[in-house]
Amino acid sequence: MISVTDLEQVARARLEDSFVLAGYGRYDGSVYLCGYALEIALKVRICKLYGRSDFPEDTAEFKTHNLKNWQTHDFGKLLNIIHSKSVNLNILSLQDIIQNDPKYFIKYSFISSIWEVDYRYKKLRANDITAYDMIEANEILLGIIL
Repeated sequence: MISVTDLEQVARARLEDSFVLAGYGRYDGSVYLCGYALEIALKVRICKLYGRSDFPEDTAEFKTHNLKNWQTHDFGKLLNIIHSKSVNLNILSLQDIIQNDPKYFIKYSFISSIWEVDYRYKKLRANDITAYDMIEANEILLGIIL
């Protein structure tokens, strides 16, 4: 298991890595890591909502802790997990914040329209504008997620 504190550091590190890759013209890799930064940040948010201090690192740990539904790269599924728990806690969900604030909605829509876990198999789709726009959108979203 990885601690939530370490997982949060990983999310921030992937965003920093994305920036470095963009600086070297490695735009596809930059965009790919941006997506992972957002995914990891969403998983941190889930852990915090559920009062967990750690997160599974492999399939066996997901199974042992009965958290298979958390083993996804799908932003929509992760947001739904957050939303369900937020409703149970009677607090405003991240999904509601994103949907009701144009600034966050635009940034989230931009990222989710480009990134998918299979992006790693694609070649030469991103340019400098896309990469830096992804980085900016992630910086903004991580600010409300973490």
